[in-house]
Amino acid sequence: MPKIRAENIERHKVLTRNMLLDAAELVLSRQEYAGASLSLIADTAGIPRTTVYEYFGNKDELLVAVLEDRVPPIVDEVVAGLSDRDPAARIELIFDRLLTAFAERPSAGRVVFWVRRRLPTWGIERVDLVLAPIRDQLADALTDGIDQGVFADRELDSSVTMVFDLLMGGAEIVLASGGNADIVRSEVGLRSSLVVRGLSAR
Repeated sequence: MPKIRAENIERHKVLTRNMLLDAAELVLSRQEYAGASLSLIADTAGIPRTTVYEYFGNKDELLVAVLEDRVPPIVDEVVAGLSDRDPAARIELIFDRLLTAFAERPSAGRVVFWVRRRLPTWGIERVDLVLAPIRDQLADALTDGIDQGVFADRELDSSVTMVFDLLMGGAEIVLASGGNADIVRSEVGLRSSLVVRGLSAR
């Protein structure tokens, strides 16, 4: 019988699942997708590989679990306390917070892009759901900017998509740089100013 790591079975299952998520996040910070095997994740967690399948059917399910468990707190930090700032400052702060977060937690950034690229439509939908609060805040900033005459009155959905794509492009560059602080500053400044100038009503 496997060793119980907690005072009861329910707590043991929660603890084991969290150990697997921690191990997966650690492996993802050091390995590319192909190298992040379930065997390596299980070894890192100190758990038999067969136990992994009691919690996740395959690596993709584990990656989605990391996405849904570890990325929402980052998203919450990105969107916190934005409403009292002017629209341009909100956009710059969203860029700064997300790119900085992915520089500091590259495993979170990597899992976002891996799930989007490697899984079918359901994976993309899960990423979109996790990142939805960021898109919503961008939409609010653009709407307020249009209402205040700061931004030109353009079709909102396409403008939000354009800004979001610029944000995610910057995130990819930051991840590829290994979280280089100079790259983070450069990408935040370049991309947020490009957005503000591109949307400007002047």
